[in-house]
Amino acid sequence: MQTRWHFSDSDTAWLAEALAFVGRAERAALTARGEFHIVLAGGNTPRKVYEALARETHDWPRWRVWFGDERCLPADHPERNSVMASALLERLGVLNPPFSKGGRGDLPTSAVGTGINSPQPPFEKAVLPLPGDATENARWSGLPLFQRGNEGDLATFACAAVSEIPPNPPLKKGGTTAPTASPVNGNRAFEKKGGGQVHTIPVELGARAAAAAYAAELAGVGDFDLVILGLGEDGHTASLFPCHISCHTPGYVAKPEADALAVFDAPKPPPERVSLSADRLSRARHVLFLVSGLGKREALRHWRAGAPLIPAATIQPEAGVDVLLAPDLSTPGVFP
Repeated sequence: MQTRWHFSDSDTAWLAEALAFVGRAERAALTARGEFHIVLAGGNTPRKVYEALARETHDWPRWRVWFGDERCLPADHPERNSVMASALLERLGVLNPPFSKGGRGDLPTSAVGTGINSPQPPFEKAVLPLPGDATENARWSGLPLFQRGNEGDLATFACAAVSEIPPNPPLKKGGTTAPTASPVNGNRAFEKKGGGQVHTIPVELGARAAAAAYAAELAGVGDFDLVILGLGEDGHTASLFPCHISCHTPGYVAKPEADALAVFDAPKPPPERVSLSADRLSRARHVLFLVSGLGKREALRHWRAGAPLIPAATIQPEAGVDVLLAPDLSTPGVFP
């Protein structure tokens, strides 16, 4: 599988490249299949991309939005991934205004295109040479490599088959299971429109029930058209953490190759989450990692060296993955 590394020389260029990538994936999906299935990542790095997308013109009625993971928090909590993406969800017309947190922000005009109707520059112009190329060897030959370890660990992690953990009891309201959408300022947080255009993870049910419900919702869905992911300083992506590879603690509750996993001991708060599995995230036509922050250098170095304890490396679609590096990570003196 190929991992294609992309440089950017400014924040504006980084954002424009991300928007162009989404636009190309959307056009291809709509031309071939009539719908665009996109998976959104959480975290601060992709937020600016979602806010910029919300200011573009897209074929919104044909978007189908999924989430790579979600934190088990109240529906209006600012650290919920569905709240973080509120600007984009408002643009899709499925989010009530009282749910919005913080607006869309100020974006440079030069960084915001006109969506699927605008000409897009070739993304490949920023591709780093792949390992093994002569240019790659000459440029990066002085970098130390980490021991790859047992590659079987990756398969074990992607499968995520572990023993059961007693779940927290489901939230109750009036003696029944709490609804999947909690009231926010007197309104429902989400409305199912257009046949369920936005598919949030119902973590109000608790991690185990939410994972089962989301897996059932995904049962009839084929490959995603685009999966957007981030990268943590420890190499995690979505809510797939390295401790679940290196430790023998039952952090995930799932059947082998499950589409959605219940996470009960995430090493960063909140500990209870739901995540799509590495296997399901890999079932995608395009995967784009958005990476910024000097704190990610060590994780990037391990990833490039083939270290086995990097969850991001377990995302392995047939077409490979693209990693778009922000300017702070794009120079040879900084990029590992």
